[in-house]
Amino acid sequence: MPKKSIAAGERAALLLANGTMVCYRPECPRPLVVTRQGQLVTDFEIAHIRDELPPQDPSADIGWRYWPDDLAQEERNQFDNLILLCPPCHKLIDRGSPRDFSPELLHEWKRAAEGTAFDDLSSEIFEIVDLTARLANALGARPRLQFSLPALASEDGLSFASRSATLTGRTEEQSALSAFLSSEGVFSWWAIVGEAGVGKSRLALECCHGVPADWDVGFVRDADQDALLEFIPHRPTLLVVDYAAARADWLGKLLFSLTDRSTADWARLRVLLLERTAKAKWHEAATCQARHHDSLRIMSVRYAEPLELDGLPRDATRLLIAEVLSALSDPPSSTLIEDLVDRAFEIDPAGRPLFSLIAALEFADPQLVSGSRDAVLRGLISRRNAQTANDKPFATTVLELATTALGGIDVEGYPTLRANEVAPLVLPNLSDLPTADIDRTLGGMVPDILGEMWILDELGSAGAQASACKAALGTAWGYSPTRYAAFVDRAARDHPSHAQLLALINVDCERDPETWFEMVCSVIPHLRDPRSPRVARVLDLLQSRPPSHPRARALAEAGFSVANLWLAGGARLTAHKLYTRLIDAAPSGSDVRWQSYTNRGVIELDLGNRARAEADFFAVISSSDATDESRACCLNNRADLRMDDDDHLGAIADRSFVLQLRETSYNRRYIALVRRAKSLWALERYEDANEDVEAILSTADIAVEQKMAARLMRAEWAAGMGDRAKAEADLKQVIASRRNFPKVTEAATALANDLGMLDGSALVAPRTDRDESAAASIAEPERQAYFSRTRGPT
Repeated sequence: MPKKSIAAGERAALLLANGTMVCYRPECPRPLVVTRQGQLVTDFEIAHIRDELPPQDPSADIGWRYWPDDLAQEERNQFDNLILLCPPCHKLIDRGSPRDFSPELLHEWKRAAEGTAFDDLSSEIFEIVDLTARLANALGARPRLQFSLPALASEDGLSFASRSATLTGRTEEQSALSAFLSSEGVFSWWAIVGEAGVGKSRLALECCHGVPADWDVGFVRDADQDALLEFIPHRPTLLVVDYAAARADWLGKLLFSLTDRSTADWARLRVLLLERTAKAKWHEAATCQARHHDSLRIMSVRYAEPLELDGLPRDATRLLIAEVLSALSDPPSSTLIEDLVDRAFEIDPAGRPLFSLIAALEFADPQLVSGSRDAVLRGLISRRNAQTANDKPFATTVLELATTALGGIDVEGYPTLRANEVAPLVLPNLSDLPTADIDRTLGGMVPDILGEMWILDELGSAGAQASACKAALGTAWGYSPTRYAAFVDRAARDHPSHAQLLALINVDCERDPETWFEMVCSVIPHLRDPRSPRVARVLDLLQSRPPSHPRARALAEAGFSVANLWLAGGARLTAHKLYTRLIDAAPSGSDVRWQSYTNRGVIELDLGNRARAEADFFAVISSSDATDESRACCLNNRADLRMDDDDHLGAIADRSFVLQLRETSYNRRYIALVRRAKSLWALERYEDANEDVEAILSTADIAVEQKMAARLMRAEWAAGMGDRAKAEADLKQVIASRRNFPKVTEAATALANDLGMLDGSALVAPRTDRDESAAASIAEPERQAYFSRTRGPT
C-alpha cells in the first residue's frame, strides 16, 4: 500500500490551529517557518500520531504506533491524527526512539500546541476553518507553480547557468527547438540526449530565454513535481526536466497525466526532457512501456525522435575559444587559438564544448594542472576548493558532497535530507549557511563530470575525509535512492576506470532493494572490459546477497550485460556460451531468457548457422510467456531471412503476426509494416503495399521521421512505375519536413534532382547507389539484437 499525500485542507487546518508556530514537541523551540533570502520558507514536516501504514514486522519498534488496525488510511491522514514537527524531532519519534513516544503522549503535545483552538470553537469559527480547508483543497487542484530558470553560476564560468559564452554551433538544434515550440497540438514532449559536457542544459536554457514574453518557462523543481500532476496551463508553457533518469517513475505519471487531461482549451504546453541517452530503462518507465495502452498514448504526443547532441566541429570550437579568451585577456592571435583548439580536442576528441571552455581556462590560469582530461578536472576541483577553504566549514563541504550526489536539491527538500543523515554525519542548519551560499551549496558541484570526479576522489582519501564522504553518500541514498542511482550511472559513464567507482554502490541495500539491484547492474555495461576484475567484483557483490527473486533477476541481468560486453568486443563464442547459460538458468518470467535466445540467434547467423538461428528465433516466437516485444523482434528477424530467400509470402506471414501482437513498441510495428510493404510490392500487390504505407502514416505513435522514410519508399515506387505526380507529391512532403533521418533527406533530394524537381542550387551530396530503398536502412539493422536494457540496434 503506497503512502498518500496530506490534503491541502488538512495542512491549512494544522497551521490555523497552531498558535505558537513552533515545533509541537514541548521541549523544542524551533520555528515552523523561517526567513531565507528575504522569503518565508517552511521548515516543518507533518507527522502522524498513529502511523499511516503498518510496519513489515508487526513487532518492530519503527511503525509500532500503527496498531491497532482500527483506522482506515484516510482517517490516519486527517487533522485529528496529525501534528507539526521540525525534521529532527520527526526523525526522533519515528525512527530514533519510537517506543518512547506513545499516541497518548503525542495527543498531549497536540492539545498543548493547539490549545482550545478546536475544542471550544463556536460554530461560526469552525465554519471559517472548514471553509479555509475546503478552499485550500480546491486551490490544490489548480496549483500555481514557481517558474524559474537556473541562475547558479560557478565563478569559473563552467556552469551552464552562467551563460558565460555565446551558445555556439547549435543553429540547427535551436531551429529544431523553435519548430517544437510552434508545432501543432496542445501538449507535446521531446527529449534532448547527449554525453556530459555536450551542452544539453545550456541549449534548453537558451530555448527558455528565447521564447516569447507571454510564455511561462522554467526548469522543474522537486517541490513542484506533485503539483505538476494536476497542472493546467493558462499561458503557453515550456517545462524543462533535467536529470530525467532520476525522475523516471514520476515522469511516467506526468506524461500520462498531461496526455490524458489535455483539452482543446488549454494553452500550449511543451515539455523537454534532458538525459544522457534515451536507450535506457528510465525511458521505458517515463513512457510507461509496462502499460501498453498508456504508452501508446504517451508516444502519440512525442514530438520527434530524441534530439541527439554531439560535439562541436573544429570551426565552432575555434569561435567558442576565441570568445572566451577575448573575455579573459587581450584578443588572442590566430596561432594561439589553433593551439588551444588542438588542446581541446586532445583533452576530449569528441569536441564537447565544456572541454573547449576548460582548454581556454587552462591557458588563462597558469596554476591549473595540465595533462590528461582527468588531471585537468582535478586541477579545476582543487582550485574551486582552495578558493572557499578558508570560509567554508567542513560540515558545509560534506553537505555539498551529498547534494552533488543528488544532482542538487531545493530548499524545501533540505529538512528531508537532514532527516536521513547517516552517522557520524551532522549536516548544518540552513540558518548556519551564509545566505549567498545556500543555492550554491544545495545545487552541488557542477558541471556533472566535475562533481562526479570530486566525490570519487574523496572516497579514495584517507581517514575521516573518506568516512565523511561515505556518510554523505549514504545520506543522499536515503533521501532518494532513484536520484542517487542516476548519479551512479552518470559517474560510471563518465569515469569508468576510476579506482573508487564501485565504492559508490556500497550503500544500504535494505533501504530500497529493487533500486539497489538495478543500480548495481547498471554499472556493468560502462565497465567495457568483461575481463576486468571489477566486473567480477560486481557479480560477487550480487552473489553475496541472500537468495531472493530480486537477486536472481539481478544476477540474470548482470550476466546478460557481461555477455553483451563480450559480443560487443567481437568474442562471439564466449558470448554464445554465456547466452546459453542464461537460457538455462534465468528465473521464470525473466525477459533475459528470451533476449538471450535472440542474441544467440544473431550470433548463429554471423557464424553461418542459419538452422540454429531459426531454432532460437522459433523458441521465442512459440513461447507462451515471452513478451510481445521479444516475439516481435524474433518474428521480424525470421521474416528478414525469408525475404533473403525471396519467400515473401512467409515474410508477410511473420510481419502480420507482429502486427497482431498487442504489446509491442512503435519501432517493431514500424519495421513490420515497412518491410511487409516491400514484400507486397515485390509480389506486385501494389494496392496492399500502399495500404501498409498509409497505415504507417496514420499510426499516431510512429515517429514522423519514420513516416517520412515510408513516404520516400512510396515515392521511389511511383518513380519506378513512371507515375511522376505521385512521386512528386510524397517527395515534396519529405523535403519540406523538418524531421527526417539524414539518409532520407539525402536520398529524397537526390531523387527529386533526378526528376527535375529542384534547380542546381538545391543539389546536395552526389547520388549514392539506391538498389535498396532508403527506408530499408532506417530505424535499425536487419538483424535485431537486444543489448543491455536497450531494445534497439546492435
